[in-house]
Amino acid sequence: MQSSSARPDTSASVQGQGSHLGHDAHPGQAARAEKGAHGVHDGGAAVPATHPRADGRTLALLQALRAFAAIAVIIYHCHSEALNWLYPGQPRPPEIFPWMAGVDVFFVISGFIIVLSSRKLFGAPGGFRLFVMRRLIRVLPLYWAMTSLFLLVVLLAPGVLNSGVPDWRQILASYLFFPWPRADGLALPVYSLGWTLNYEMMFYTLCAGAVLLPRRLAVMAVALVLGLGVLIGALAGPLPEPFQFWTRPLVLDFIFGLFLGLLYGRGVAISPLLAWPGALVAVALLAMDLPTRPPLSDWPTLGPIAGYGLPATLLVAMAAFGETQKLSARVVGRIDFFRRPFASVVRVFAELGDASYALYLLHPFIIRAMRQVFVMLGFGTWMTSTLFALAGVIASSIGGWLLYRLVEAPVLRWLRRRAGV
Repeated sequence: MQSSSARPDTSASVQGQGSHLGHDAHPGQAARAEKGAHGVHDGGAAVPATHPRADGRTLALLQALRAFAAIAVIIYHCHSEALNWLYPGQPRPPEIFPWMAGVDVFFVISGFIIVLSSRKLFGAPGGFRLFVMRRLIRVLPLYWAMTSLFLLVVLLAPGVLNSGVPDWRQILASYLFFPWPRADGLALPVYSLGWTLNYEMMFYTLCAGAVLLPRRLAVMAVALVLGLGVLIGALAGPLPEPFQFWTRPLVLDFIFGLFLGLLYGRGVAISPLLAWPGALVAVALLAMDLPTRPPLSDWPTLGPIAGYGLPATLLVAMAAFGETQKLSARVVGRIDFFRRPFASVVRVFAELGDASYALYLLHPFIIRAMRQVFVMLGFGTWMTSTLFALAGVIASSIGGWLLYRLVEAPVLRWLRRRAGV
């Protein structure tokens, strides 16, 4: 679907050396600006996205979009798992939608939220420490736990994951978010879907240095470094790893999100009469899968960012700028699918967006376990990739939400209290 020069291949499910899982997107998670900064949400904060900000808006649509991005990645991996199971060795048929474009959405949201959530840290005394502590607390615990779980399964039952035992250098690099080439030459971590978190941590590292500057100058500095990196990678590449990994055009999504965050901070808003058609246009552009068609297919470096990154940016902009105070007030209210169907659906998906990081990190385990159960039950005689994807989305959503509510959120609250952030 996407050029290898644009992003790593992401084609299978829970396998270490044998596959490359993608994320928000996961993962792209960011922290609140300060205690009580309502609505500036990081996917696992104690304050949910449905708590209104001072301007009356909640960013619930943006959080719901994060849930849809996570679901898109799950669908992609479910299709891969089902096709490997039902039709092993056959080429992957065309997708009806470029599901891995969910990663672009995650990265744009990440850039947007970083500007908004850290707005009082830029150039402020102690801002650097607060920024770094919040990022580490947000990202490390759950990712390290899932990576450790993956390694445990590899050691105890390597056949389940079709994966060999990685060497100590790859293991160390995985825990440090450092792109390290595997035996097959791909710079992917032990738990392969962590490749997106390697990008996130690179982005956070740049932002940590820039947080010493005033906000606008900090955004310009980060954008300049990322943009120059992509330019150097395009002109002088292929570069040795990890520089080839860090200079892929995919990182431009962070820049798009940074500038959206600046606009949002200046009070930019869009009428719903324009925002909803704009969102539909963005989805239509993504569905066209333009990087696989001329002329973008002739530009393997910038084609994917133009065909996926720009429509993802438009989609995020419509969700962020198009949410009105009236909608926010309805989303904050109780869930009632009969009297308030639209607001209730947004509320449900916004709360699922709260759990998107847990959902992203957990879903490969659920997909592989579900496949094993279906094989034992003999479902392969009638199971299609679409039905498998539907079951995978439902099971992963429930599992991710439970992991978030029962484990991730309480741990984050405890760590933040202990660290005073």
